[in-house]
Amino acid sequence: MLMAAERADSFYVDGHERRRVNTVKAAEIAGVSVRTIYNWMRNGKVEYLRTPTGGVRIFIDSLWRIDDL
Repeated sequence: MLMAAERADSFYVDGHERRRVNTVKAAEIAGVSVRTIYNWMRNGKVEYLRTPTGGVRIFIDSLWRIDDL
């Protein structure tokens, strides 16, 4: 069973913490532009959440799975 609970900059799935950041911070971490982050989102290369206000949070661990880096 999938159980998730949200906290400030973390997302807990089955008891495991998944940290997340906004698109600007994700771009800084990956060393790419914000536009590239949005392209990766559109192409399914990173996992992300939409906030209730329309913002985007990228899971940091999904940045390291990108073959293009």
